[in-house]
Amino acid sequence: MQIQIQAFLNKKEKCESLRERIINDLNNYDRKFTIVRCKKKGLNPGWAKIKYPGFLGVINVEWHNDQRMLVARAITRGDHNTPHKLLGLFVTFLLAQYEEVQAINMQL
Repeated sequence: MQIQIQAFLNKKEKCESLRERIINDLNNYDRKFTIVRCKKKGLNPGWAKIKYPGFLGVINVEWHNDQRMLVARAITRGDHNTPHKLLGLFVTFLLAQYEEVQAINMQL
């Protein structure tokens, strides 16, 4: 199963990649999130795979600089492992760490 969110930043000018900031900050936040894999720094759109212990899925994160938009997809496997809990942990982190997030949209 999969759930996707889009987070939009409120800055008008071009800004640093939120994906790269997340990768740097995840190591300092609760130290439970781990970066499984990521695309080389500076590429647009860049991507990263983020894992949280106890969940069989991952969160795929992409940053689109032109739209100032972060796309995150929580993908899980198995009947008892739904992505809403995994994505909830990530959204909690996102809202707690980044004041410039203006809006979040969710697609089931």
